[in-house]
Amino acid sequence: MGVQHFMVSNSWLKKPQNMKASTWIRCLQIRTDTFPTRAALLRGGRNWNVPLCRFPQETLIHLLSCCPALHGLIIRRHNRIVDLLASKSIEMSWRVRKEFRCRLESGVTRVPDLNLHDGRGRAIVVDVFEKAYEEKVRKYEVLRDYLQDEGLGETLSVVAPSRK
Repeated sequence: MGVQHFMVSNSWLKKPQNMKASTWIRCLQIRTDTFPTRAALLRGGRNWNVPLCRFPQETLIHLLSCCPALHGLIIRRHNRIVDLLASKSIEMSWRVRKEFRCRLESGVTRVPDLNLHDGRGRAIVVDVFEKAYEEKVRKYEVLRDYLQDEGLGETLSVVAPSRK
């Protein structure tokens, strides 16, 4: 059974127009967990250390999420995604607030990447590349009342892609 049978999970597989073929291949390798990290290439071998930071295992999750040597690149990637979502939302007539600080009565401050509202009672909280969707839903559920009080939305949707 090929990827054509999994339309939802593989709908992104259309090659973007401005992407080099080598970048496209890397994207597919990451999607299929076949990216050639040292941990993958040296299975059963000894030296899996990350040459950049000397972390014991060069795994894809380490490189994409927590390698200190790649932290700046990860932040830039995150910000590019946030900027893309913001510009597309503006094109669709949503009002956009980036990293809007929501200070709750309890004293807790939440800073989602994007707060989108349509002016008709709908609000969407977007947090890109966080650990787990359910954690983000719980974390930002408290913003429902806050956004209603601010007149920004009566309904709340949380968008938090997960790597799980």
